[in-house]
Amino acid sequence: MNCICEDIFFTCGLYDILTNICLIYKIEHNILYKFHLLYLLNISINYIIICFELGYYDTKYGNRWRKVIMKKLFAFLLASLLLLAVFAGCSGGNKPEPASPEGSKAPSSDATEPPQLQVEEGLERNAVKLPLTDKPVTFVMWTPNGTTFEGFADYEDNLVYQEMERRSGVNLDFIHPVTGSENENFQLLMAAETLPDFIHTIANYYIGGMDKAIEDGVALRLNEYAAKYMPNYIYYCTLNEDIRRQTLTDNGNLWGVHHIVDRPQGAWYGLGIRKDWLDKAGLEKPVYYSDLENVLTVFRDNFTLNGNGPLYLSFNGLSFGYSLIGSFNVASTQYINVDGEVRYSPLEPGFKEYLMKMNDWYNKGLIDIDSVTSYAFQAPNDYIVNGKIGVFDHIYTFTSIWKQAAEDPDWHVVALTTPIPDGKTYADVHVRQNNDWVRTGNSMAITPYCSDIELACKYWDYFFTDDGILLSNYGVEGVSFEFDADGNPQYNEQALSLNNISYTQTKYCLHNHPVFTIWSRELAPLDEDQKQAEAIWGMVDAAYVMPQGVTLTVEEGAEHSNLKSTIDTYVNENFTLFLTGQKSFDEWDNFIAQIKSMNVDRMIEIQQTALNRYYNRGKN
Repeated sequence: MNCICEDIFFTCGLYDILTNICLIYKIEHNILYKFHLLYLLNISINYIIICFELGYYDTKYGNRWRKVIMKKLFAFLLASLLLLAVFAGCSGGNKPEPASPEGSKAPSSDATEPPQLQVEEGLERNAVKLPLTDKPVTFVMWTPNGTTFEGFADYEDNLVYQEMERRSGVNLDFIHPVTGSENENFQLLMAAETLPDFIHTIANYYIGGMDKAIEDGVALRLNEYAAKYMPNYIYYCTLNEDIRRQTLTDNGNLWGVHHIVDRPQGAWYGLGIRKDWLDKAGLEKPVYYSDLENVLTVFRDNFTLNGNGPLYLSFNGLSFGYSLIGSFNVASTQYINVDGEVRYSPLEPGFKEYLMKMNDWYNKGLIDIDSVTSYAFQAPNDYIVNGKIGVFDHIYTFTSIWKQAAEDPDWHVVALTTPIPDGKTYADVHVRQNNDWVRTGNSMAITPYCSDIELACKYWDYFFTDDGILLSNYGVEGVSFEFDADGNPQYNEQALSLNNISYTQTKYCLHNHPVFTIWSRELAPLDEDQKQAEAIWGMVDAAYVMPQGVTLTVEEGAEHSNLKSTIDTYVNENFTLFLTGQKSFDEWDNFIAQIKSMNVDRMIEIQQTALNRYYNRGKN
């Protein structure tokens, strides 16, 4: 398989700089693309020269440097052509119309019956005949690369896709945006003349919702194709009412191949704390905020490197998994769903209460200073292993690799239930990291530009057969897993040699991809502390977290996107100012008044209408 690594898109923050210039001075965006084109070609030429001068010779892999050169050259050629296509599009040209598949029109949006998914009569589960094609066929898939580590540079190194090529005769080429510039790269992709066959994680980036993506000719409505070619996939899409509701849009569109799980996973992300420091100080795990403040003070005075603030705030304090902030029943700048009523978190009293507490701790030196201006998903590894911090957000499977990297032989991190405000109980907290049956952020669209839609459907449908589920969850027997005495698959020594189950799943399985995942597969090799994390974080519920699968109409999407982008930007800017004391809480009322003046009520109204439709999808 070949992998296209787009190494030169939006390096050095150029895109953000030029975009801001264009916005400030109202410069047309086609001028911005001219900047991009010139920058890209300059970088490409210099990079090619360096490639040839250095030869990319790798003594470990011998002549592999020739392959690397060709891969890089092809990447630059493709990127240049893509920018040229974008530039042409901005100069007044239009995308050529893709082939209009028969039977792909969506039903009327005013239909009263809940949308249904059915397969044609005579189609059976697990009746796939391999190979799927007599001649090799290649599809192109746009997908973020995710985690990289030794032995895994990109999805060319993934065992499942390699095995699927052998079984099916279908090869995948990958377009990987450089990590950190996925959104910018995606917007460029949308402006190109044509699209790849598959776009993974599209729902995270497409503005206006997936009904609009179908209307715009970016995503294919799969209902009719799935009925003909995807009986295994439809089986899991209709396994229960929650899954059916989450796989469809309000208009009844099956917009892609979804990532479906065998049961909703509990929290896999939350607070961690240095238990070895607690033990040495004779302290218990903190339950209340006052307890945590005392622990942080002891950590700062006795354990952290150079007396550093021991609390690291992920996403500059807004937290991806709502750790700490969720204790006040708010979800950063997201909506909460209180018994069917949509509320915008920054307008809730708990948002101010949390921010005032963080400001107090910031002034007391209990918070790592760098974290309040960082939007990192979690703390840097060196902060975690070298003793600079003692309380931080983390993915529970990562503690084993940090343990190996830590110089302190006593290093021991365990999960910590989000502390609660004094006088409250865990039963009063309803916001934490949560997961649904369908993880739409990991789902994938087949585009109307797909070179063979029927074959593409059959390819992805295989992953929902019994054999395909075994392959995507455990890899290949004898390579990554063996069956135990009871006939259950178990990862073998080779698969676990990476010493991180997330790495194992990335290299030997399909992790966060459009397949059916038995998520408990990751529990077997974990230590007891890691296995207990889900229950510890689950001591508070997620009843107020908005369900996945809530979708907006085309018109709503455009209006809502403009409103929320503007309001969220304003909130984020002021959040940091309040936290660091650069803005007094005497100005809080003015801050709220400004949000309300930005038409926030209309923004909430749109989301409320969408939530109502979501709940009505299951009613006759």
